[in-house]
Amino acid sequence: DAVFAANDMVALGVLTQLLRHRVRVPEEIALIGFDDVAQAHQGVVPLTSVRQPGYEIGRAAGIALLAQLADPSAPPPATTPFPAELIVRESTVGR
Repeated sequence: DAVFAANDMVALGVLTQLLRHRVRVPEEIALIGFDDVAQAHQGVVPLTSVRQPGYEIGRAAGIALLAQLADPSAPPPATTPFPAELIVRESTVGR
């Protein structure tokens, strides 16, 4: 029924192959990616994707890295959850 790719670039590759084999997206198979890269909405069939706050994730990772460098014996920082947002486009819903 559907493919949920690990990231948008893989999903776009899957989309290319599906279209080459004349498989209709989303009528025959739905397709979802992860990352919501800029190219996701530009394809022949705009890609549904899961978006995460990249800047905030990178900032938190940088802060954690600097803290570990300042005190290597300190325990690792607590895990920080970040919200994800489903961006629905034509690869999962009819036009």
